[in-house]
Parts: sequence; C-alpha cells; structure tokens
Amino acid sequence: MENSQPAFRALQNRYFTIEYLTQAGPRISALIPAGTQQNLLARLDDVAWDTEYGRYLLYGGHRLWAAPEISEITYFPETTGVHASESGNGVRLWREDHGKVAYERSIEVKLEEDAPRLHLVHGLRNLSSVPLNAAPWSISVLPMGAKVRIPLSKGIITGNELLPNRSVSFWPYDNLRDARLSLQNDYVELSSNPQGEAFKIGVYSSRGWAAAQVGEWLLVKRFDVREPQNQPDFGANVEAYTNKRFVEIELVGELRNLEQGEFVIHTETWEILHGNLDDLDENGNLPGRK
Repeated sequence: MENSQPAFRALQNRYFTIEYLTQAGPRISALIPAGTQQNLLARLDDVAWDTEYGRYLLYGGHRLWAAPEISEITYFPETTGVHASESGNGVRLWREDHGKVAYERSIEVKLEEDAPRLHLVHGLRNLSSVPLNAAPWSISVLPMGAKVRIPLSKGIITGNELLPNRSVSFWPYDNLRDARLSLQNDYVELSSNPQGEAFKIGVYSSRGWAAAQVGEWLLVKRFDVREPQNQPDFGANVEAYTNKRFVEIELVGELRNLEQGEFVIHTETWEILHGNLDDLDENGNLPGRK
C-alpha cells in the first residue's frame, strides 16, 4: 500500500455524513447515508503513479482537477499543502499548485440542514503571470459495481432541427463493443466490471443533471449548462470512466483562458436518494419527491 488514509474531519446533517481530508487534497473522502456505514465514494489508498512533479496518490473520494488532461497542469501531488476553513455547516478546502503555471484549486462544500442535499463550488484561480487555459473538472470516484447514467440532450441545441443535438466522445483506449456501455435514445450508461479494461465516455448534455447508482443509493448531480463550444473534450460537460478497480462520474466546467488573478468556478448540487436509476424521471427526480 502506498500510503494509509490521511486524517479527516466530518460534517453531517440528518441525512448523511461527509468526511474531508485535513492534510491531503482538496478532497472529500466519504459520503455516508445516515443509518448506514456505506461510503458511496471509493477509497483508493494504493493507486498511484509517477509525474513530473512527484508521486501522485489517487486516494479516491471526490477531487478537483484542471481540464484538459495534460500532465503539466493536472497531476500535482496532493499529499500535503491543503488548507481547510469550516464555517457552520460547510467547509472550504484549497491548495496552491506550483509548476509551469501556478494556480489555486478550491472546493467549497455546504450541507443543507433539512434536505438530503449538499452544494459544492469548485474553483480555479491563476496565480501566475503565464496564462492558464483550463476548466474546473470535478471527479467522484465510486466503488466497483456502481453505474453512471448521463441523460442525452433533447430538442434543438444550436441552429435548427436539421442539426445534430446529441454527441458522445470516446477515448483512444475505448473498445466500442464494450458491454459496459449502453447507448439508449434518452441516455448513455456506463456500468462496471472488475474484469473490464479502461473505458471512458464524454457527453454534452443540456439536461443539467447526471446520476450514479451505488447499491441501493442514488447520487444525483445537478449543474449549470453552458454552450458546448466552451467545453473541452469535444464539448463534453459530463464524463464517466471505469477500469478494473472503480468508476468515476465527472463534471467539466467552462474552459477559460485565465490571466493572473482571474478565476473560474463550477457549481454542483448533490442529492443522496434511496432508489434506482430507472425510477428517475426526465428531470432526475424520484416520483413524489420535488
């Protein structure tokens, strides 16, 4: 094992508990529904690789990277250097990364008191005199057995009804015959299998939500929709990745060219519900729940 799980602190409401790391990160390490011991996020204490900045330990949980995925701005080790500031039912986590471009990453988390929801604001701030072209890229690592569903766009996206309104991006290592991929008229779904190789998809979805099934629980993520030309990865704003160890549900914010001192944010609202993906309506809601 590369490293034991670092120290953490917890925040909770009557619906769930979240844990965040106090030495590494910024990282949410656990999301636990009340009355259970089930972490909907996966721990990966033994997954690591070498980068030009040192050894990167993945840890698992929920993290913030900078897109597009290029080593000089994405793979900064996170074992030390995180700062945390709690306020009421929330916390702000941030760190500075110094490489070819210096920038700050931050995640602000706020729990609702009377609903199974939490709100996250992910931020990138350029600290360098060198311009930074990047988008906030939030990644939640889920345990093997989880399944991610991305609703496809409906109606006209740009122009008129004669132009395309649905797209899926594939990565060079993808096998398009992979049985874990399900393409439906209304959604794309990626399931997991411990025998499967790496596979990733990206989708531009105008629907403003995506969801993951983890056992008997749903993690529904809601986000602001921007124009596809402002997104990396062929316009994708929702992505999913899986390999032999885990599954990821990923949201990508607006791609911006940041001058020194400028920042870009990406916001999400998470809902933790008991149910199944097939029970969700077209707006990502369960019947009887607003």
